[in-house]
Amino acid sequence: MVRLAAAAVALGLVVAEAIPLLATMEVRRSQEAVDNGNLVEALDRAESARSIQPWAASPYLQLALVEELGGRIEEARGSIENAIGHDEDDWRLWLVAARIQTKAGAIAEARESLARARELNPKSQLFTG
Repeated sequence: MVRLAAAAVALGLVVAEAIPLLATMEVRRSQEAVDNGNLVEALDRAESARSIQPWAASPYLQLALVEELGGRIEEARGSIENAIGHDEDDWRLWLVAARIQTKAGAIAEARESLARARELNPKSQLFTG
């Protein structure tokens, strides 16, 4: 019985480690597809990462970036909002949100997102001047 419990715990640990690794690999493959100019594959890989790790911000960020690159600004807005919902303290997400919101014409929202990014990372050279 002890061996069975130990095996179950070990399997659980392997799965717990494998999920983030697999999601990260899919995000990287999406980034590579963008580099190769293949936005369809990039979007598929980003969606795959989201399916593997739906509680993480990084797949949603990658989705937002691919959607933005493809001119799908409203979809990008939704994806970056989901990313922020999973990690409100990552200033980079707020910075990307500000850019996407600006492209969508939501200037007041973009200003708020930029202010939040600045608040989270006040020492960044992006905000000094």
